Amino acid sequence: RLEPDMARQQMCTDKKVYFMDNITDMIYRQYPEPPVETVLLVFARALLEKMEDRAQEKRARRNHHDKVNKHNLDLINNLLENGMWGGKVKVIEAGSELVENEGDPFYKRFSNIAGGIVNFFLAVQSKILIGTEVSTFSTLSM
Repeated sequence: RLEPDMARQQMCTDKKVYFMDNITDMIYRQYPEPPVETVLLVFARALLEKMEDRAQEKRARRNHHDKVNKHNLDLINNLLENGMWGGKVKVIEAGSELVENEGDPFYKRFSNIAGGIVNFFLAVQSKILIGTEVSTFSTLSM
């Protein structure tokens, strides 16, 4: 996970991936041509945005985690807007975002849990899953 709460944990630091660029660079090396038509990004948007809001409040005192978080959020937003492989592949997010926009107040109230279930289902059904070895989500989805 790229989320800042995981970056701050001291476990498995040698195996963590901190920058979204590391993941996209690895994907482009492994797949010079698009292997799929759509890429689903699974991440905690609400958490990344909350951390960025807090960092903006303290502007001049941004720490390393704040800078990494902003970098990753900017890159993710760019991928969602412009796609991958020069725009040939659409990049989407589902999970909590999808559930919150569904409209039913029940699902909105439990958007993190319901969104996680949606993401897990999509990951299990995917043709290709890219994850990290220290990610519980990646490990369970394989």
